[in-house]
Amino acid sequence: MTSTKRRVRQKQYHHGDLRRSLLDGALSLIELEGVAALSLREVARRIGVSHAAPHHHFENKTLLLCAVAEEGFRALNAEMVAAVGLVSSEPAERLHAIGVAYVRFAAAHPAHFRVMFSAEVSGRQSTHSLREASAATFAQLTSGLLAAGLTEEAARDAALMAWSAVHGLAMLWIEGQLALPGVASNVEALARKVVAGLSRRAP
Repeated sequence: MTSTKRRVRQKQYHHGDLRRSLLDGALSLIELEGVAALSLREVARRIGVSHAAPHHHFENKTLLLCAVAEEGFRALNAEMVAAVGLVSSEPAERLHAIGVAYVRFAAAHPAHFRVMFSAEVSGRQSTHSLREASAATFAQLTSGLLAAGLTEEAARDAALMAWSAVHGLAMLWIEGQLALPGVASNVEALARKVVAGLSRRAP
């Protein structure tokens, strides 16, 4: 790299591009080798900065993963909100739209999705902003059910059942476990078929 290019890159990173590059580098590495392969040093190597550079934004690997997961939850939440905006206020339609959006997001962003639900960002390792983003996503499932007149407990239970179903489908899809006879090869068609069963049970 020439000295001119190096100065340009350093200037870009100084203005915030380094954080974005670290997130993109982490996602690329996870997509190729899995969450376990991630390290700050390897991400730094892949994006062409010193091994110390990531510490300007992330003190350790866990905080980088939390940032990836938070970004994923916020993007998923936005996609679910957009999907709900295209249907009526009927609980069954809302549940259907949210469920399909959930699976569609997982299929389109498998690296994000794996990190969002990995042990590395759960429990005490999770950051406050990540917990907020995760809670907002689950709230999308419960809001329509509450509006339909369910009690808070009943809405939470129904949302948990729906979440478990679509999450299981999403994980099976991104892990390549659904190449079975008679199973739809199009993820959206498959999601619609599976979520339809849940929608029929919605209040």
